[in-house]
Amino acid sequence: MVRRGERAHFAADGKKEVTGSTGDAAELLATAPAGEWNRYHIKAEGNLFELSINDTLMCTLEDDDPARTPEGLFAMQLHAGPPMKVEFKDIRFRHLGSA
Repeated sequence: MVRRGERAHFAADGKKEVTGSTGDAAELLATAPAGEWNRYHIKAEGNLFELSINDTLMCTLEDDDPARTPEGLFAMQLHAGPPMKVEFKDIRFRHLGSA
């Protein structure tokens, strides 16, 4: 939905607008070495989302599209592409607000 280096907003009609930058995509990618453990931090608070890898902010999203719900399942996903190995460890969740 949002590319590395983007700050983006999805309007109520579902249209995406890039509203800013978190940095150069190639420079950001260099902070997440392939073949090594990397720390992902995902903050989802209301309709605001931030993704950081190894303490570096990669992208942000403000989502006002009512077609998406703020509740549901949390899943790990692997995108199609070249062969790769993905492993997860030390996964922690923290609820940020009232139910």
